[in-house]
Amino acid sequence: MEQLTFLTKLDQFEEDINNQFEIVKEISRGSFATVFLAYPIHSIHQPLVLKIATELQNEWQILRRLSHPQIIKVISFHQSGSLQAICMPFVGELTMAGLINHSRANRNSPERSIADDPISFLRDNGFEFEWNRPSRNYSDLMKIQQIIAVFRALGHMHQLHLIHRDIKPANILISFDGRPMLIDFNMAMDTFLYC
Repeated sequence: MEQLTFLTKLDQFEEDINNQFEIVKEISRGSFATVFLAYPIHSIHQPLVLKIATELQNEWQILRRLSHPQIIKVISFHQSGSLQAICMPFVGELTMAGLINHSRANRNSPERSIADDPISFLRDNGFEFEWNRPSRNYSDLMKIQQIIAVFRALGHMHQLHLIHRDIKPANILISFDGRPMLIDFNMAMDTFLYC
């Protein structure tokens, strides 16, 4: 029943937001929100993400304070009745969880998998990279660089007294250029408020 109520509200919200965005498709649906691929109607035709839920005010407040290359940026916040939307740039759909699942599923496959050669696999699937491939141990180097990048993003949050509270592979997006990016800040918290 709760899901049906949310869908009814979502239909009403779509009517309100359709004046600003063309919603192309649903990207994902989670416990707290539904995420859509959309295009703005009255500005540059660039793909965006709309995250729609009933409680996004906290996430919006947290995201607008953050400025780091490994943290998804926020463009705007919208509200209609009890529903809210955060607009963010579309930088890809592949998450670290998706990479892990693909690797596990293809572990015994004779075809090349993400575990064998991550850069070639990602290039074959539409990703572009700005760096040159080192001559050896690239897979390990890439993993280490991605982990360090995520740690730096978390360090940036912690300097601002913010904690993510939901770090997991599904909340680390791999952008089109191969950068890991923290997403999904609905559980994030400002620790300064509790000191």
